[in-house]
Amino acid sequence: MLRPKTKTEADRPRLQQDEKRKEEVEKAYSTKTMKNQDQSEFKPYVPAEKKTPEMTVTALVIGILLAVVFGAANAYLGLRVGMTVSASIPAAVISLAVTRVLLKRNSVLESNLVQTIGSAGESLAGGVILRFRYCFSGLQRAEPSRRRF
Repeated sequence: MLRPKTKTEADRPRLQQDEKRKEEVEKAYSTKTMKNQDQSEFKPYVPAEKKTPEMTVTALVIGILLAVVFGAANAYLGLRVGMTVSASIPAAVISLAVTRVLLKRNSVLESNLVQTIGSAGESLAGGVILRFRYCFSGLQRAEPSRRRF
């Protein structure tokens, strides 16, 4: 009669593979041995020694303008149609176009800040208008004199 394998005996090869994978991942993602896919030394896009402008007045103004424009468009669309859209990608494209082409600045950090502010504005508007929509739909249902049977 065959004796069934216990759970630990059956799982031993899988557990050994899991341990090997865990060691490989820890080795690959340790900060001391950070390597690219081609095994070259990792170099960040913006080095730590370089002082690049990130939070500037222009970035804040452009970001707030994008937030207002995309927030208004998102609010109108949400109240009118009942759905909202994400404006993160258009905000990123417009921020890169404005900072690089019009202002002649080559700061990725500044473009990132503009895109983040623009995206946050449209997300905030999306959350607010959905609450308004629910409130107004509840008020319409509460008025029995307007119902027609």
